[in-house]
Amino acid sequence: MRKTIDNTRANPIKALGADEDGKIRGYMCLTDYECEMGLADCRHSIYPTLELCLELRQCADQCGIVKIAIEVEEIVQEPTGYLAEVEDDKK
Repeated sequence: MRKTIDNTRANPIKALGADEDGKIRGYMCLTDYECEMGLADCRHSIYPTLELCLELRQCADQCGIVKIAIEVEEIVQEPTGYLAEVEDDKK
């Protein structure tokens, strides 16, 4: 069964490093975000800090940097491995 995430409250799926609202925030090349992120070709790096992004992206001066937030909208496939067993143990 699919679970729709209620975005009117804190996200119930909390990834390591997520903020209180359940979103993960990071930094990436502005050009990658504007021109390529929607293509989802898995070659775009998101960095946890602005400093790391600036250090590792030589294009930062030319392209710019954008701060982004990632959140879960919906669980489209339930886990069947270890994480599912952990959740079942909590019940």
